[in-house]
Amino acid sequence: MRQSSPMHAVGSVAKALALFLAVFTASTTSASLTALLLNAKPWVAGLVAQLSFLALSIAAMRLIGGGFEDYGFRVDTSSLAKVSLTSIACSAVLVHAVSIASQGEKSPLELPRDPVLLCLLLLLVAPVCEEVFLRGLVQGFLLRRGHFKLSIVVPALLFSAMHALPFSPVGPALLLALLSSALALGIIAGYFRAVSGSLLPAFLAHFWFNLVGLAAAHY
Repeated sequence: MRQSSPMHAVGSVAKALALFLAVFTASTTSASLTALLLNAKPWVAGLVAQLSFLALSIAAMRLIGGGFEDYGFRVDTSSLAKVSLTSIACSAVLVHAVSIASQGEKSPLELPRDPVLLCLLLLLVAPVCEEVFLRGLVQGFLLRRGHFKLSIVVPALLFSAMHALPFSPVGPALLLALLSSALALGIIAGYFRAVSGSLLPAFLAHFWFNLVGLAAAHY
């Protein structure tokens, strides 16, 4: 692991941000073109963005170098119970805060009505694609450069920022609650990803947050 200095940290964060922007911009552009050229439903464009996150992140890992294990592609189940309990407890509190802040407001997201498709998108596609992008590519890059704490905080902030655009039409109280929830998820997922070296805890944290949110929205 490399020695960390302020200048080294700044340089690493700048490069991580460039990686994030490259993948994020290309993915959202692909989604926009899909919606424009194919007149696709919003959830289809969203799926294109998610799959682009996954494909472009893996391509970037190959270009940057290092083994896929460096980016979390390894099996470690030692922290799955802890991350599950932490995620369920934290998401339950945050979902309650979101529900209070959302009084009288409707979600700006256009999600599929098919419950099976909705569950696949929220509980499988989003956790895998977004975590490979944020906790795999971005966090893995920072971890390889010796920045343990930054590897948790930076991707968590970026993950929260990603949710600002789709939820921008909502009021400030609800937006703050949603971004805080995304930030909490990012920190939990990032911490367990860093200490375990595996993406599995991050996948699971994301799954539980989305499941609790989905259950609260429908029940």
